[in-house]
Amino acid sequence: MEMEDWVTPKYETVTRLTTAGYTTVDGTEQCDCETNGNWINEGPFVYPRKQADGSYKYYLTLSVNDSKDKTYSVVQAIGDSPMGPFTKLQKAEGGILIGTDDQTWDHISGPGHHCFVEENGELYILYHQHMDVILAGDDRAVSLDEVEFTKNNQGQEVLYVNGPTRDSVQLLPSFVSEYKNIAPEATIASSDKQDASILNDRLVSLYSYIDYVKEFKTEKQVTITLSFEDYREITGVMIYNSKDYTLAFDKIASVKIYFKDGEKQYTGQLKDIPFDMEKYAYEGGMRPGGAAIAVFEPVYVNKIEVTVSVPDKRAIDQDDEGYYIYQSSVAFSEIKVIGK
Repeated sequence: MEMEDWVTPKYETVTRLTTAGYTTVDGTEQCDCETNGNWINEGPFVYPRKQADGSYKYYLTLSVNDSKDKTYSVVQAIGDSPMGPFTKLQKAEGGILIGTDDQTWDHISGPGHHCFVEENGELYILYHQHMDVILAGDDRAVSLDEVEFTKNNQGQEVLYVNGPTRDSVQLLPSFVSEYKNIAPEATIASSDKQDASILNDRLVSLYSYIDYVKEFKTEKQVTITLSFEDYREITGVMIYNSKDYTLAFDKIASVKIYFKDGEKQYTGQLKDIPFDMEKYAYEGGMRPGGAAIAVFEPVYVNKIEVTVSVPDKRAIDQDDEGYYIYQSSVAFSEIKVIGK
């Protein structure tokens, strides 16, 4: 609505933008991002996105469900005007920006009531989540995660959050650190000739119902090569694990770097970089967003080779007769290079 002044609304100008529980204001299609009977749409924030033709898309993001409950989440709706009409996306379309994966995650509760922070070309979502992931309630803490744009299976450009993350090591934003993820600036290739571009597209695979954010999967040892046009100062590499427990790696076989010191060129290699499976795995499931991390003193590098193997004799299930079923494939989601 418009305002007469800072405290006086012009009630006759009210425009309704959403209807709780439905994708549109007219309430004809239910939104599966909200729990049955939900009556809460609150904490809105509109993010404008300029299109190639000079027009704008408007992303109305808001919180749904009860803020004291584990189901409290942030969803997105898209419109061509800040006044609407807006259409909420369904889950498979990217409707939930941050949630708890249908309440299957045991390490996150009630992520919501947010805003966006943008600096140095980086977009972040700032929100709160419950301190107690079991009882939820009013005790909350502030969290921050990366936001990217990508296209869903319907071809719509949508917001995508690499989170929510909690108790996992993530890169600091470049506006509070001298380093950033420079992997997207590298040319990437795989030894098995698969398309490896999904490994430096800035997107970490997290949700079970999102299939347009892909993982790289292989049944044999594979080496991913990231090549830079010139030498870049780097200080670490992060390899994000699969969201699927049956495809997860327990370590990275090696990270090999090609670097120089003055005019001399060298190679260095780190082997058997561990992934904290005890922290991220639970009862056959995964807490996504974790990575195997190699950090070292800053060095000037023009090529990085990451080698990943299928875990040897890692039991992932048992058959009807009680025999172990061993892992035969491995997948990983993203590679980040910490550099300048």
